[in-house]
Amino acid sequence: GVDYRQLLRTVRQFEQNLRRGPQDSSYLTQASQLYEWLIRPIQAQLEQQKIDNLTFVLPSGLRTLPLAALYNAKTQRFLVEDYTLGMIPSLSLIDLTPKPYRQPDQSKVVAMGSSTFTDNTPLPAVPLELAEVTKILPGESFLNQAFTADNLEKALDSQEFNVVHLATHGAFRPGDRRNSFIYLNQGKLNLDQFAALGFDRSKIDLLVLSACKTAFGDPDAELGFAGLAVKAGVRTALGSLWNVSDEGTLALMTLFYHQFKTQDTKTEALHHAQIAMLKGNYQVVNDQLIIENQPPFSISPAVAEVFKNDLRHPYYWSAFTLIGNPW
Repeated sequence: GVDYRQLLRTVRQFEQNLRRGPQDSSYLTQASQLYEWLIRPIQAQLEQQKIDNLTFVLPSGLRTLPLAALYNAKTQRFLVEDYTLGMIPSLSLIDLTPKPYRQPDQSKVVAMGSSTFTDNTPLPAVPLELAEVTKILPGESFLNQAFTADNLEKALDSQEFNVVHLATHGAFRPGDRRNSFIYLNQGKLNLDQFAALGFDRSKIDLLVLSACKTAFGDPDAELGFAGLAVKAGVRTALGSLWNVSDEGTLALMTLFYHQFKTQDTKTEALHHAQIAMLKGNYQVVNDQLIIENQPPFSISPAVAEVFKNDLRHPYYWSAFTLIGNPW
């Protein structure tokens, strides 16, 4: 009973209201309506078949939809509370073999990023983010002036790393692929240049773009990081649909990487990280982060301060989306 134009209008309003941040709860109107349109018609079938993971292949105009924040008004639960979630551009482009190239507890990360840029706003939490990521997973980090295309290419050629974490701005624009790029500390790297770095040779299991965002409402530029990852030979990409706060990004990445080491799939890792933020079911004691029903783990004092903020609003956690292979 709803036409596509009405659906798109509701999606755009939902996204806009959600991005206003924790002071705004008006997004719940659209979150509930979208749940009724997209999930309710198949809910009985999902429950009957005991489905616990949903992977969406969304058409143009819907690919920036923050699925995790769809809301079941009858149960007062977000979609992420009932399912692990992911997206894929199309089945034909995805390697659906279950096993990763390397088991999570054997993973090694190359973490790169910049806190300052010559022609973009600074990202002051990036140094702390890179330090925390390489404390959770073994690996190497390259910050600011060390964040270069040459260093990234060398890391890929080394075959040492199966996780690439990039904390930087990104611009995904319509038309020529050269119009879309990620920012280095100095200069830019367009999609073609990025794909040519050697991701297909290095068997990267996970690419994380923690500060990039997609272009809202632009069918040609939607999910730029997903197209980038798939075309470049990356098995799975994790990115954000909008520029989340430094606090939200740092908290989510800390939780995600700890879950990544212990959960069976990447979708489960993201699911548990988002649930922890939604429910606020953690506490910080002497720079130890204690999550409900899980062993405590050490975090730096600066990260501990971040977790003292109220991060339960979906603005902080629902922007993060996994694209590609859920395993």
